[in-house]
Amino acid sequence: MYDYLVDVFVCDYIYYIKRFRIVYNLSSFFTKNNMFFNESLKILDRFVSLFKIFKCSVWIEREIYDMFGIIFFNNWDLRKILTDYTFFGFPLRKDFPLSGFVELYYDIRKKLTFEVLIELMQEFRFYIVTSLIEYWNEETINI
Repeated sequence: MYDYLVDVFVCDYIYYIKRFRIVYNLSSFFTKNNMFFNESLKILDRFVSLFKIFKCSVWIEREIYDMFGIIFFNNWDLRKILTDYTFFGFPLRKDFPLSGFVELYYDIRKKLTFEVLIELMQEFRFYIVTSLIEYWNEETINI
């Protein structure tokens, strides 16, 4: 009998048909053993919530929903918890852009959040490895 939910892990395999793998880590106080079980999901698949067995799973599943977009069936509290309600997308997915095009600011006087377009120089947006090879020639390396 495993009576404690330690943690839940999610792995994102972007090139697989079943893209997400959810791993549950269960522990037993009596036998002092851990058990891991995992399930693979497609992008739009739902996963059954373990709320009836482990009450603490509501909070962990809520974080997974916010970061990965995985919907848990029978979870009554799937709201955003780590990102803003106006935030679009799921930050821990592999296809999430690393450098976005907008930045979120908060105005204290108006008590509102607003988005501002990010202006980055072009050479920083597209990073080319060959420019480093040209930089590290024999003259710059002092051995």
